[in-house]
Amino acid sequence: MKRVLSPYSKITIFLGSLCRILPACLWWPLSWVTGEILYWINRGRRRRVCMAFHALCETASITQPPAKLTRRFFHRQLMLTVAQYAILGASPARLKKLVAVEGLDRVEDALAMGNGLVVTSMHIGTYLLATAYLEQLGYQITNLRKAFMKDIASRRLREMLYIHRDAIYLGDSTGLRSPIREVIRRLMNNHVMGIAFDGDEGGREMGMPFFGRQIHVRAGALDVARLANSSIVFGLCVIRNRRYFIHYYPLCCSRSGRNREADLDLFFSESARQFEKMVREYPECVLFMRPLCQALGLEKPDADEEHQPEYAMSATAGHEPA
Repeated sequence: MKRVLSPYSKITIFLGSLCRILPACLWWPLSWVTGEILYWINRGRRRRVCMAFHALCETASITQPPAKLTRRFFHRQLMLTVAQYAILGASPARLKKLVAVEGLDRVEDALAMGNGLVVTSMHIGTYLLATAYLEQLGYQITNLRKAFMKDIASRRLREMLYIHRDAIYLGDSTGLRSPIREVIRRLMNNHVMGIAFDGDEGGREMGMPFFGRQIHVRAGALDVARLANSSIVFGLCVIRNRRYFIHYYPLCCSRSGRNREADLDLFFSESARQFEKMVREYPECVLFMRPLCQALGLEKPDADEEHQPEYAMSATAGHEPA
């Protein structure tokens, strides 16, 4: 399902730029008004989103009315779409007003152990904020993206797509300079890499339990953590009480062979459980991407959905916050 607000749109970039200069207390009203307008002028999109919520509520035993969730979904789209763009350059005081965080100590403790950290997520809320937030704390960000994005010239669009820092482009190099080798090299130098389980990239497919069904996800986050012998943490970002809420869940940091595999399996199972819990608590923040739509029966497994290049891997170079 296509997004209600495209990050490529000039209007979206304008509204994100407006958020940068508006007081933090006005972000939610602006998002609400934008969503209300989109809700009423785009009847076809509204109908498709409502159908998706009918399927989600039935699958996850959510008792809230799908029509109500649809409207709440639209109200949140601006804040969810522009989050990584709008917080760039925010002062610590402004950031504190906009973002609530739990589990940040887990990220800091993992980096203190060395060998880097893989931050993985699912497409609910504004998943890119799990790494974008770290940039605002003083960490250097490096993104891993599709090669065609290298030619994007607009500075603001690059910031919106979160490719404004020195990026590694998939398909842009081979041999010893291939992206996976570079990612592992950076992790071994104690960097942080972010990759969504249900993103476009990430290697071989595997099934994630989802309320008795299966979501087809990618094993790239687990495989990279294995290869680099890095810790891995699961992070989810939603809107709670009209501000952003980031939760970094307990991580897998075992480094020994037998324990490592068992811990990674347990980590994956626990991540699936936390995702189910977050969907039940914040269904209005769910992003209906292809893997979820397939799990809900809204699309066939071979559906030809338009590529969403903004959902790619990112890497965060870790160092002591400034």
